[in-house]
Amino acid sequence: MFTLVLMMVTAASSCATTGTTGGALSSRGVGTDDLVVLRRHSDVIGVAASSRHVYALSTQGLFVYDRVLARWRAPSSRVDDDLALAGVVRLRNAVLAADPVEDAVWIGVPGAVVLYRTQVEQVQRITIVGQPEVIAFTRGSADAYVRASGQWLRISRAGFVTPLVGGIGELALFVPPQLDDVYRLYPALRGQLSFLLRDPSAGSGGFASVSSGTYSPDQSSEVWIGTRSDGLWRLDANFLGADQLRYGVLDDAIGAIAQVGDGVWSGGQGMVRGGRLSFVANDLQRFAWVDGTAHAALAGVRVTALAARANRLWSGTDRGVVRVRLSPTTGVTQWGTVHGLPSELVTAIVPRDDGAWIATSRGLAFILDTSSSGPVRGDALTVAFAGQPVRSMLLVSDTLVIGTDDGLSVMSARVPSAVDVRAVPRPLFAGNPALSRTIQALAWSDSLLLIVTARRALLLPRRDAMRGTLPGALSGTSARVDSVWWGEPIPQRELAAVGAVVAAAMDARSIWIAGARGVLALTRDGGALRVMYAGTELPGDVTALSLGEEWAWIGTNRGLVRVRRSREGGLP
Repeated sequence: MFTLVLMMVTAASSCATTGTTGGALSSRGVGTDDLVVLRRHSDVIGVAASSRHVYALSTQGLFVYDRVLARWRAPSSRVDDDLALAGVVRLRNAVLAADPVEDAVWIGVPGAVVLYRTQVEQVQRITIVGQPEVIAFTRGSADAYVRASGQWLRISRAGFVTPLVGGIGELALFVPPQLDDVYRLYPALRGQLSFLLRDPSAGSGGFASVSSGTYSPDQSSEVWIGTRSDGLWRLDANFLGADQLRYGVLDDAIGAIAQVGDGVWSGGQGMVRGGRLSFVANDLQRFAWVDGTAHAALAGVRVTALAARANRLWSGTDRGVVRVRLSPTTGVTQWGTVHGLPSELVTAIVPRDDGAWIATSRGLAFILDTSSSGPVRGDALTVAFAGQPVRSMLLVSDTLVIGTDDGLSVMSARVPSAVDVRAVPRPLFAGNPALSRTIQALAWSDSLLLIVTARRALLLPRRDAMRGTLPGALSGTSARVDSVWWGEPIPQRELAAVGAVVAAAMDARSIWIAGARGVLALTRDGGALRVMYAGTELPGDVTALSLGEEWAWIGTNRGLVRVRRSREGGLP
């Protein structure tokens, strides 16, 4: 009977993976940081610590913190793909054990044990029978001992599995410390831990739900705690000090992105319980979350627009406008139809020092907000397009450029009053069939305005766009960008290939357009057009787009993507 089990296990182990002996996985991936995907890692189900790294397993996969350098290990799309193929994703419980010999972690998943070697970024899946319950080691041996479904197995680093017929016998096994070991070593933490991990900015709430824990092998007072909904924490058990080590985004179904100087804010589509806003630094080392479990105004909403100015983050949702004051302490203020908004479905936001212009599905409004330290707010004033949807909006100098279902309009961006007749928008390109239709997205740079409809993308000099006239060369034929910097830069066939347009961006180097099925980029020096498609290079349907100097950020319904821009400013 045991011989049969051995044959079944060994055969399954060798055929379940490809690459090298022992089941090293090999999958498509860029192998660099040119493209990385950030997902939701707030629900941590297991933690393990080695002399160098801390391994945290969330419901979305593995993330790694370098204890020595005090930095997050750079994410890798290839490793993420390999771990997903090995079954290390969407787990509700798992067993983790840091390897005592090499820089690696063992992960027990249903029907397998996965070994991840950190330095070489190798994922090895070893198939077994049953659910791993314990992963242990012995002094002086390089093998792991795994108990699964009541049976002890000896697993070598090459991936060979040997059932221990008589059990472990007199083997002196040691199991890497778990949460119960932390409590045994520090009994006072059993009743205090959730209070120690409380977010001081979370008002009356913010108590973490502890799910897992361990301590460092060379410093037992350094305790690592995994929580449900609040990520990873580091605790000094001697002095009872705790640090948040947040990683990833709070909601990986991205609804909107806002660029700030050193990173981006993203808002989610409301697919998970809790908050929706996440900050990610450009170097992927700093993360911040505005948690809706503590701020009720953010709970259960879908973010549709996002903009940042000074210390304020303006979030447009399907339930109105939320202004988040980020410093000195977090504060949340909300506006809806009861405060004067024409609709609670917000489509675009242009912030100012004294308030914000708000585009909605039933008109354009302005919110006067002069409070710098508290939640004081003024009512929203409906300015134009009452009852009509406003699809897109941007600020060019002191002028608002507004896209509607009937085409393009412009108006002054100065603060309106109830009797301000100059707030009336002026339509542009009236009667022109190319632009008298729904304006899906707008962007501008270098006195050029990019106007995107469902079928065409037109790049116009600002002076002509503001007058509502098309340059003479635009006679209905398609023309690529030339030295004059205007024309129809994106051929209609390529524009249609990315699907329904959701966003556009442009700077001095390139033009980007995002559609539900992908993202295209064209360098403004006349270079080749490049496309990334959803489901292949991108993890899911595209929802948002933002350009930084070195990185482009792409929102999808399956994660936030950071892409390194080429030297010319386009896709790599």
